[in-house]
Amino acid sequence: MVNIHVFCSLFVAATLATTVATKLLSVPFLAVDRKNSGVTIWGRQRMGNTIGSFLENVDLAYLIDVSFGSSTTWVPTKGCGRYCGYPSHTLNISDSSTFRPSQLVFNIRYGDGFSNGYYAKDTMSLNGVSIPNVHFGVSDFNDGELTMDGADGIMGIGKRQKYPVLLYMFWKLVYSINNSPFTGPDNLTVYNNPYGVIVPTVVTTMHRQKIIDKSIFSIYFHPVDHQDQEIDRINGEITFGGVDMKRVDGNITYMPLTTNTDFQDYWAANIDSISINGKNVSIDDGLSGLLDTGSTLVLLPEPVITGIFSIVRGTRRDYSGQYLVPCTSSDLPSVTLTMGGTDFTLEPKDYVITSGILENGSNFCYTYFQEAPPFVGAILGYGFLQQFVSVYDNEYKRLGLVKRS
Repeated sequence: MVNIHVFCSLFVAATLATTVATKLLSVPFLAVDRKNSGVTIWGRQRMGNTIGSFLENVDLAYLIDVSFGSSTTWVPTKGCGRYCGYPSHTLNISDSSTFRPSQLVFNIRYGDGFSNGYYAKDTMSLNGVSIPNVHFGVSDFNDGELTMDGADGIMGIGKRQKYPVLLYMFWKLVYSINNSPFTGPDNLTVYNNPYGVIVPTVVTTMHRQKIIDKSIFSIYFHPVDHQDQEIDRINGEITFGGVDMKRVDGNITYMPLTTNTDFQDYWAANIDSISINGKNVSIDDGLSGLLDTGSTLVLLPEPVITGIFSIVRGTRRDYSGQYLVPCTSSDLPSVTLTMGGTDFTLEPKDYVITSGILENGSNFCYTYFQEAPPFVGAILGYGFLQQFVSVYDNEYKRLGLVKRS
């Protein structure tokens, strides 16, 4: 039997914590070194959401990016070589007596890459906690971008939706109940295969097997110390089953998932208002904010970005359009997003990037803020999430935010 061990990109060592009411599985993040030395500073920062996985019986570890924009977990197959960017770690299916392939293929398109292959099932291990019958993809062709990022595959934990019974029955009829991995509701996978079949995420599988009590996960980042020049040592953890209250300072604000149909498949909630130094900026009613650990930046509507940088003397833009500000400027404002009736504020020390390879000379610094494309709304990436604990509740269809401890 091959056990697929998953860490997090940040790199995984997991512990199983049991309380009276809730079983939690916490997996620490340890960032990885990227192979592509030519990537942009923003690309380098994106490694903060990677996790690691192992094939136990062959003593093989994988590095897997955690993705909110997908519900499919996949690893590269042995021999894909140049068709997968020569990943460091690949799956040899002959090493597992319990590996069960299916006939269902997948074809995933990401914003900056793709992966093709077929679905299978085997045992995953999160740092010693075994999870039988996990459904994942075996990729024999992908763009290799992850390899350059220092990762091998993807763990998709996209938002759970209602399970389409007719599609499940179709799968059982056309293929085989024994090979069918489709016993759970995680609907982003319908876009990844030709039959629109839903494949359960790892979170759903753990919940159904009572490894965790609740179909919830939460993410905590510990911001990089600006005195630490090693930007690739981001700390944090993902907790399956609930929230590690030791990481929380205050009460969690919960908010319903957005009803905006453009973002119904993603972890997004409405932003009530945005203010700069306490002054509200005009935004669209029902502006959706997507929480995304896979994004480095905080993407906000153009009026907000203009309002932030127009009051900072000396602001300039680089060749790619990124804003640069004097690192110690006294003009830098506080920026507050109000969600669920609660203010979540970023101070200059929270959004000005002064550490390691992200520093641009001695006088100017980048920030995490950037203008969002018109069709996006807002994306709250690592630059926002590092200041808070974020909670993703499949059971009550809601998001939670609270100041980190």
